[in-house]
Amino acid sequence: MLHKIYRVAFPNEIKGIKSPSRENDWEKTKTNLFEFLKSYEVSPDLITKTIAHHAFLQSKSGDCVYQETSHNIVRPLMATRRVIEDPDKILGKNFTFGCFLDFLVRCSKSAFNKKVDGESLALLLERME
Repeated sequence: MLHKIYRVAFPNEIKGIKSPSRENDWEKTKTNLFEFLKSYEVSPDLITKTIAHHAFLQSKSGDCVYQETSHNIVRPLMATRRVIEDPDKILGKNFTFGCFLDFLVRCSKSAFNKKVDGESLALLLERME
């Protein structure tokens, strides 16, 4: 389900739409991210835009601790399609699915002040339903 949300929220990451510069890609992704947060009532209801922006900057820095987790989530999706696809079409090109997971965990920890990543993420996802 999270991957489906990612694909819908960040079409520029999945479809491989080329921008004149990588910075334009990041700006489009950031715009999509704040639209996602607003539509799921995460920001400003649970976290401020400042906290979300900070989490975005940390997640885009490349220190995504959930890259391997994102690969584990996506592998069955790729297997069921029985085709070899460009990984960017599944995992994203800049703000990858792993970065998205990392972002969600950072936001959930800020929103719910929990030390356990899974616990805070579960609360955030429940709230987003």
